[in-house]
Amino acid sequence: MIIYQSSKAGFINDVDQNALAPRLKSAFQEKTGSIPSDSRVWADEYSRFSTALRNAAVEDDVQVAIEYHISAAGRFRIDVLLAGNDGTTDNGIILELKAWDTAGFSTIIDLVHSPIGGGTLRQHPCVQAKNYKGLILRFNQDIRERGIGLHSAAYLFNFRTPDLS
Repeated sequence: MIIYQSSKAGFINDVDQNALAPRLKSAFQEKTGSIPSDSRVWADEYSRFSTALRNAAVEDDVQVAIEYHISAAGRFRIDVLLAGNDGTTDNGIILELKAWDTAGFSTIIDLVHSPIGGGTLRQHPCVQAKNYKGLILRFNQDIRERGIGLHSAAYLFNFRTPDLS
Protein backbone atom coordinates (compact mmCIF):
# COMPACT_ATOMS: atom_id res chain seq x y z
CA MET A 1 0.00 0.00 0.00
CA ILE A 2 1.28 3.45 -0.93
CA ILE A 3 0.08 6.38 1.17
CA TYR A 4 1.18 9.09 -1.30
CA GLN A 5 2.31 9.01 -4.92
CA SER A 6 3.12 11.81 -7.33
CA SER A 7 5.72 12.91 -9.84
CA LYS A 8 8.82 14.74 -8.64
CA ALA A 9 7.27 18.01 -9.85
CA GLY A 10 3.97 17.27 -8.07
CA PHE A 11 5.75 16.27 -4.86
CA ILE A 12 7.83 19.45 -4.82
CA ASN A 13 4.73 21.52 -5.51
CA ASP A 14 2.87 19.83 -2.63
CA VAL A 15 5.80 20.60 -0.31
CA ASP A 16 6.02 24.22 -1.52
CA GLN A 17 2.27 24.68 -0.95
CA ASN A 18 2.47 23.12 2.55
CA ALA A 19 0.00 20.51 1.32
CA LEU A 20 2.08 17.36 1.70
CA ALA A 21 1.78 16.70 5.45
CA PRO A 22 -2.02 17.20 5.48
CA ARG A 23 -2.36 14.92 2.45
CA LEU A 24 -0.23 12.25 4.10
CA LYS A 25 -2.25 12.42 7.32
CA SER A 26 -5.56 12.28 5.47
CA ALA A 27 -4.47 9.36 3.29
CA PHE A 28 -3.00 7.51 6.26
CA GLN A 29 -6.26 7.89 8.18
CA GLU A 30 -8.31 6.81 5.16
CA LYS A 31 -6.17 3.79 4.26
CA THR A 32 -5.14 2.50 7.70
CA GLY A 33 -7.63 3.97 10.15
CA SER A 34 -4.93 5.75 12.14
CA ILE A 35 -2.10 8.27 11.94
CA PRO A 36 1.37 7.16 13.08
CA SER A 37 3.23 8.94 15.86
CA ASP A 38 6.05 9.95 13.52
CA SER A 39 3.65 12.10 11.47
CA ARG A 40 4.70 15.18 13.46
CA VAL A 41 8.05 15.22 11.64
CA TRP A 42 6.73 14.72 8.11
CA ALA A 43 6.57 18.40 7.15
CA ASP A 44 10.23 18.95 8.04
CA GLU A 45 11.49 15.56 6.88
CA TYR A 46 9.93 15.70 3.44
CA SER A 47 10.70 19.40 3.03
CA ARG A 48 14.37 18.63 3.58
CA PHE A 49 14.17 15.75 1.13
CA SER A 50 12.42 17.95 -1.46
CA THR A 51 15.37 20.36 -1.34
CA ALA A 52 17.77 17.55 -2.20
CA LEU A 53 15.47 16.20 -4.90
CA ARG A 54 14.97 19.68 -6.37
CA ASN A 55 18.76 20.03 -6.74
CA ALA A 56 19.31 16.52 -8.11
CA ALA A 57 19.69 15.73 -11.80
CA VAL A 58 16.37 13.89 -11.79
CA GLU A 59 13.63 14.37 -14.37
CA ASP A 60 10.36 15.96 -13.23
CA ASP A 61 8.35 12.88 -14.25
CA VAL A 62 10.20 10.51 -11.90
CA GLN A 63 7.62 9.00 -9.56
CA VAL A 64 7.78 9.63 -5.81
CA ALA A 65 6.02 7.22 -3.45
CA ILE A 66 5.93 8.06 0.24
CA GLU A 67 5.15 5.80 3.19
CA TYR A 68 5.07 2.64 1.09
CA HIS A 69 3.91 -0.25 3.27
CA ILE A 70 5.67 -3.47 2.39
CA SER A 71 3.93 -5.58 5.02
CA ALA A 72 0.23 -6.06 5.55
CA ALA A 73 0.50 -5.01 9.19
CA GLY A 74 2.27 -1.78 8.26
CA ARG A 75 5.28 -2.81 10.31
CA PHE A 76 7.69 -2.04 7.47
CA ARG A 77 7.23 1.34 5.81
CA ILE A 78 9.56 2.78 3.21
CA ASP A 79 9.97 6.53 3.65
CA VAL A 80 10.54 7.25 -0.05
CA LEU A 81 10.57 5.12 -3.18
CA LEU A 82 11.68 6.87 -6.37
CA ALA A 83 10.80 5.14 -9.64
CA GLY A 84 11.83 5.97 -13.17
CA ASN A 85 13.64 4.82 -16.26
CA ASP A 86 17.27 5.54 -17.17
CA GLY A 87 16.55 5.24 -20.90
CA THR A 88 17.06 1.50 -20.88
CA THR A 89 15.87 0.02 -17.60
CA ASP A 90 13.11 0.71 -15.09
CA ASN A 91 14.66 1.47 -11.70
CA GLY A 92 13.58 2.13 -8.16
CA ILE A 93 15.49 3.68 -5.27
CA ILE A 94 14.44 2.98 -1.70
CA LEU A 95 15.39 5.84 0.61
CA GLU A 96 15.40 5.73 4.38
CA LEU A 97 15.22 9.28 5.75
CA LYS A 98 16.71 10.11 9.14
CA ALA A 99 16.90 13.40 11.01
CA TRP A 100 20.09 12.27 12.71
CA ASP A 101 22.78 14.92 13.01
CA THR A 102 25.42 12.46 14.20
CA ALA A 103 26.13 8.75 14.16
CA GLY A 104 28.94 6.85 15.80
CA PHE A 105 30.91 3.82 14.77
CA SER A 106 30.11 0.52 16.38
CA THR A 107 32.05 -2.73 16.52
CA ILE A 108 28.80 -4.60 16.01
CA ILE A 109 28.11 -5.27 12.36
CA ASP A 110 25.20 -3.31 10.80
CA LEU A 111 24.71 -1.17 13.94
CA VAL A 112 25.68 2.42 14.68
CA HIS A 113 25.42 4.64 17.73
CA SER A 114 22.51 6.92 16.94
CA PRO A 115 21.67 10.28 18.49
CA ILE A 116 18.36 8.73 19.61
CA GLY A 117 18.32 7.83 23.29
CA GLY A 118 21.77 9.23 23.98
CA GLY A 119 23.71 7.13 21.52
CA THR A 120 21.87 3.83 21.64
CA LEU A 121 22.75 1.18 19.10
CA ARG A 122 20.45 1.22 16.09
CA GLN A 123 20.43 -0.51 12.75
CA HIS A 124 22.43 1.46 10.19
CA PRO A 125 19.92 3.33 7.99
CA CYS A 126 21.49 1.88 4.82
CA VAL A 127 21.02 -1.61 6.22
CA GLN A 128 17.39 -0.77 6.99
CA ALA A 129 16.83 0.34 3.37
CA LYS A 130 18.68 -2.75 2.08
CA ASN A 131 16.42 -4.98 4.17
CA TYR A 132 13.36 -3.27 2.69
CA LYS A 133 14.79 -3.95 -0.76
CA GLY A 134 15.16 -7.62 0.17
CA LEU A 135 11.54 -7.82 1.29
CA ILE A 136 10.31 -6.29 -1.95
CA LEU A 137 12.44 -8.61 -4.07
CA ARG A 138 11.36 -11.62 -2.04
CA PHE A 139 7.66 -10.94 -2.33
CA ASN A 140 7.28 -9.11 -5.65
CA GLN A 141 7.72 -11.50 -8.55
CA ASP A 142 6.94 -8.80 -11.13
CA ILE A 143 10.01 -6.76 -10.16
CA ARG A 144 12.23 -9.81 -10.43
CA GLU A 145 10.78 -11.03 -13.73
CA ARG A 146 10.85 -7.63 -15.43
CA GLY A 147 14.45 -7.01 -14.37
CA ILE A 148 13.65 -3.76 -12.63
CA GLY A 149 16.75 -2.35 -10.97
CA LEU A 150 16.14 -1.82 -7.28
CA HIS A 151 18.61 0.14 -5.19
CA SER A 152 18.72 1.31 -1.59
CA ALA A 153 20.24 4.23 0.28
CA ALA A 154 19.78 6.47 3.29
CA TYR A 155 19.58 10.25 3.50
CA LEU A 156 20.52 11.75 6.86
CA PHE A 157 19.38 15.27 6.11
CA ASN A 158 20.72 16.86 9.32
CA PHE A 159 24.02 14.99 9.38
CA ARG A 160 27.16 16.99 9.99
CA THR A 161 30.44 15.59 8.76
CA PRO A 162 32.61 15.01 11.82
CA ASP A 163 35.89 16.88 12.12
CA LEU A 164 38.46 14.11 11.91
CA SER A 165 41.50 16.35 12.27
